Amino acid sequence: MKTETRQVFLPDWTVPPGSMLEEKIAEMGLTVEAMAEKIELTPMDARRLLEGEIALTDEIADKLEDLTGILHEVWSNWEQTYRDDLIRISSTQE
Repeated sequence: MKTETRQVFLPDWTVPPGSMLEEKIAEMGLTVEAMAEKIELTPMDARRLLEGEIALTDEIADKLEDLTGILHEVWSNWEQTYRDDLIRISSTQE
């Protein structure tokens, strides 16, 4: 009997949820400033959110669901995956 070996792809990079958000707001015709106002962030914090410099909290996920129609769970799961990836990547680079 042949045993199959699976290889897991673990890149040394990750993508913040803000990349999806940036595409979505562009698709909606919104600027970062307009999005910031709608989700009650400063424009600077909105830019930091897009870059992954600040966490996408449950409160922000709720507001993004209202704004974009993308479920809170999708935003939360992507944020958790992003943060987990950052930890994994930093531990492999030590």
